[in-house]
Amino acid sequence: MISFLCRYYKFFLVVGTLTSVAVSLPIYNQFLLTIVRNSGGYFLVFHIAVVILFFVFVRLVPITRVFRLFVLLSFVLALEYALVLVPFYGEKRTTSRQEFQESFSIYYANINGFNTNVLEVQRAIKARNPSIVALLEYTDHWASNLELSEYPFQLEIPRIDNFGVALFSRVPFVGEPETNLGPGMPPYIEAELSNGVKLILIHLYPPISNSAVWGSTVMSRRVVGSLREYRGPVVLLGDFNATPFSGIYRRIIGSGFFRDAREGYGLERTWHAGNPLLHYALDHIFVRGGVRVLEFERGAPIGSDHYPLSVTLGVPQ
Repeated sequence: MISFLCRYYKFFLVVGTLTSVAVSLPIYNQFLLTIVRNSGGYFLVFHIAVVILFFVFVRLVPITRVFRLFVLLSFVLALEYALVLVPFYGEKRTTSRQEFQESFSIYYANINGFNTNVLEVQRAIKARNPSIVALLEYTDHWASNLELSEYPFQLEIPRIDNFGVALFSRVPFVGEPETNLGPGMPPYIEAELSNGVKLILIHLYPPISNSAVWGSTVMSRRVVGSLREYRGPVVLLGDFNATPFSGIYRRIIGSGFFRDAREGYGLERTWHAGNPLLHYALDHIFVRGGVRVLEFERGAPIGSDHYPLSVTLGVPQ
């Protein structure tokens, strides 16, 4: 029985370790690798279990040098995955509202185009009473039934697919918001706010094909590239269909000089809200340009497959 279990252990050790090595390679437009790369949190658990089980089996059956090297590699990979999570479980940056010119709050949600629970979403928004409401997967059904008249500045782009967007704000827009990233791309919203913040709401493609991954790569590069010379405060939020282990996330954090608003608050996975075994942090709120996070929280379920996010931000003086 022990030798039978050890054979299975060695099989999963080799397969899991080689898979982790493969997804660590700089190949970013292959959708299967992207899906696996998004699962870095699960691979962290796998590699920790592999290392712990090694100390069990090594006392019971002989473990060859080759498999010991695989265990060592698995330990190194576990450290690599763990380092990705360090910022989320580190110390919060303590910031007082008095340090800022003003503060404002955002309620963000991917409401799911098939979700018809309008009243639940409306109740959640009213309970939070945010300065800004940002919604994804906004359809004609939501445009007809969601009542947010207390927000005088509104931009709604409903669609029959999953890429409708809407922004409701008490903070005035300055000028006309941008909504077009280019031909063939889904709409996004880039709005200049009267408090000096540039707010960008975006929904990247899910990694279901190589072309979808490439489309998301192009969209993220265009947004980050457009901000290269911009030095003002920016809030970039939405469903990126990418976890902190993914190439797109790392590009936004690295090339865009953004900070994830959930740092210090835990990973706070947002998808899948209806499946306790399948949880990924796909929705993000990124900040830069002196914007500070005063409060961050994952909201209660609203009938969508995504959890909403709430954040209060300080605007630099």
